[in-house]
Amino acid sequence: MKKILVIFCFIAVTFQFSCTGQYTMGIRQDYNFNGIKSVGITEFTPSGSVSSSGKIVQDAFVRYLLSKGVDVKIVNTKTGDELTNARLAGVTVLITGSVIEFQPDRKYLVYLGEDNSPNTQKVVHVSSQLTEIPGSNIYGRGPAFGVEGKSEILVSNATVGVSANMIDTQTGSVIWSNNYVYEGLDLQGTLDGLVRYLMRTLKSFWPSVA
Repeated sequence: MKKILVIFCFIAVTFQFSCTGQYTMGIRQDYNFNGIKSVGITEFTPSGSVSSSGKIVQDAFVRYLLSKGVDVKIVNTKTGDELTNARLAGVTVLITGSVIEFQPDRKYLVYLGEDNSPNTQKVVHVSSQLTEIPGSNIYGRGPAFGVEGKSEILVSNATVGVSANMIDTQTGSVIWSNNYVYEGLDLQGTLDGLVRYLMRTLKSFWPSVA
């Protein structure tokens, strides 16, 4: 019997991850970033598919800036104007923005059949229906133990994209704007990498946060 091996999932397997993406940055080069005393951060406008993504991205910015010794305050956007609320909070600048893409990493159990004979037809079953892989990369995690038959675990990478603005609270002027899409092995690492990369684009202007 002709051997038929359906392994379309594994053709997509790769160990090379695109951990960086394209970005476009605009900045007020005459602004004194080193004079920033405190930073307010709003909840970002969430991605349409994940309502909690705006809060998750906000928290990632808070963690990063706190790790750099910055005075950080959460600015409420539920009531009132965000810029007015930022002034009332006494912050120098306000970081706000939108989540443009939010895809957590996912795991898939792939059933490879019962018989490993080379003359046996082998069919891959991901689910009863064709499943879209959310990340742009997928890789194998090895065999699944404790499962009847021969199975493999596949994992798709996480992808998060953000469009962010920094606003001077006294003048209302946008002093920095950037957007970026970051991919990583898991959601937490992707969030941390995304925020770290965005803030490091300010290295020449605000070295203490880079």
